[in-house]
Amino acid sequence: LAFPFFDESNDGLPAVFSCPDVAFDASAVTRFQGTGFRFLRNLCCWEGCGPSWWDGCPVSVAKRIDLLLGYRYVRLDENLTFIQNCDLMGVPRTGTDVFDTENTFNGFDLGTMLQFRRGCWSMDLITKVGIGNTQSVVLISGVAFQNGVQQTPGGSILAVSTNSGRYVNNAFTMLPEVGLNVGYQINPCWRFTTGYTLMYWCGVYRPGESVHLTGLLRT
Repeated sequence: LAFPFFDESNDGLPAVFSCPDVAFDASAVTRFQGTGFRFLRNLCCWEGCGPSWWDGCPVSVAKRIDLLLGYRYVRLDENLTFIQNCDLMGVPRTGTDVFDTENTFNGFDLGTMLQFRRGCWSMDLITKVGIGNTQSVVLISGVAFQNGVQQTPGGSILAVSTNSGRYVNNAFTMLPEVGLNVGYQINPCWRFTTGYTLMYWCGVYRPGESVHLTGLLRT
């Protein structure tokens, strides 16, 4: 096994890190969460009678279009960690490279919700766009130990002293989203729904984009 990088101590030429009994470990973690609230204002509605989808019997039918206004908060946290353990010329060596990214969106929601009801069944189509700010934070750190002694300057193979640190970027963002929900009215107080949501978030920073194969191997 070999770990590719560009060795800054040798004019940045391509190189590989490899030694006897080497062990590489890579782990990736992704966490996504969001919350918000919204207000609905009815634009138009219609109620009537129509045949059931199942047996053709008359059932109530309704349609309505609502304007949606609200606030949305979305956060994407990701972590990429590389760990190396080996015996370098008879000296045990361990190194860790960590790349953390945190993307946070705060903004207003604007959109529409179309609702169709036929008997106990309902279908909601939600289209909206979030307009606000995305703050991206990138944390890069690395540490290496040889024979139990931490190496200086700080860093490992990919996360070295020249690129380690905390980087922050703020950008104006538009966050479009489309959702489709299907529901069934179990009783006057309870309704079961299931659906699918598709959201496009541009301009986020990912850990893989922060990894550059430019490092300095210290022996």
